[in-house]
Amino acid sequence: MNEEHDKIAPVLARLCDQDEPPLLMFDYDGTLAPFVVNRDLAYPYPESKTLLKELCRTTRARVVVVSGRPVADIARLLDLSPQPETWGCHGWERCTASGELVTGALPEEARDLLAHINSWFAEAGWDGQVEHKPASLALHWRGLGKAEQRRLENYARNKWADLADQQILQLHAFDGGLEWRLTNWSKADAVTTLMRESPFGMPVAYFGDDLTDEDAFRALPQGGVAVLVRDQYRKTEAELWLQPPGEMNAFLVRLLQRLQGRHGKILTGES
Repeated sequence: MNEEHDKIAPVLARLCDQDEPPLLMFDYDGTLAPFVVNRDLAYPYPESKTLLKELCRTTRARVVVVSGRPVADIARLLDLSPQPETWGCHGWERCTASGELVTGALPEEARDLLAHINSWFAEAGWDGQVEHKPASLALHWRGLGKAEQRRLENYARNKWADLADQQILQLHAFDGGLEWRLTNWSKADAVTTLMRESPFGMPVAYFGDDLTDEDAFRALPQGGVAVLVRDQYRKTEAELWLQPPGEMNAFLVRLLQRLQGRHGKILTGES
């Protein structure tokens, strides 16, 4: 484990040794699952999936997945029963632990603009690189050659520059592409909502890898734990850096054991 090892013990104490069990929020792609060329096959790391399941099953921690993907994608790929609470599309969709789905209402102007942006790539023969989400549109170039990636990105940014005066959508970069989504909408909205619902002083952590997760890191309250989960370090608001899947899973093992001791559930029907 890298030099972050010395920071782990105090972080675990902050999360596990309080009166309230923690709120644990996890990004999906790059954090719980590896990046793959075919995004429909981005299944979680097996041990990460098992540890997430055990956190839900054996501890009183509130476990939440916060992803840029639609909720339905996460449910299919993660395939846990019961499914943990999931926020999709950067917080636009919410599926509670009881299975209730709550979504925002996309303004007609935004819907029309997303359709117009989609037409750029359909006309240029890049429609296969586009992902349609309930409240955004993502352009993916993972798996393309470097020259083709640059050509696609330059094309997208040049077309977008012609619409610089509009205020309803913003363009965001992520690891492997670009995404158009509603102005001032981000994973921070999910974090702030969850914190409002939580008891005062509840420990909280957010695990994420991408630039979109920096919004969530910044939204954490004072004392919240931001964890960058990424192969290569980059400048970040996070206080702890873990490489996936090995360091991440090693941390989750210790977190699980600590929570089982301090905030474990009483499991019935087990010997």
